Amino acid sequence: GKGGVPGAIPTEFDVEVDGEIYEVKLTPKGYSVAQPAEKKKVEGGVEAGMQGTILKIKVKQGQKVKEGDVVVLLEAMKMENEIKAPKSGTIKEIFVKEGDEVKPDDYVVSIGD
Repeated sequence: GKGGVPGAIPTEFDVEVDGEIYEVKLTPKGYSVAQPAEKKKVEGGVEAGMQGTILKIKVKQGQKVKEGDVVVLLEAMKMENEIKAPKSGTIKEIFVKEGDEVKPDDYVVSIGD
């Protein structure tokens, strides 16, 4: 369909995989989708706590951590900040990758039992 913003990057594609049609939406980098007011609560989620850039991820999925273990190194205002596990458990999910920009309330990892 024509129209829309001239020069706009098409962000929706129909992709066919094995005869199934999937609608794929792309989000251009640096463009943030309007977040619903209510953030999805992640069980055991560990927040970045500050705005910055992910320098290093020190854990792997499935790794056991103890309370106080450094899970992610974050650079904020030219300082390295350690994001530590708030509790002991197992890394369930890693939500960021090195080089990602994060906001204070972005989850970096989640820790399960």
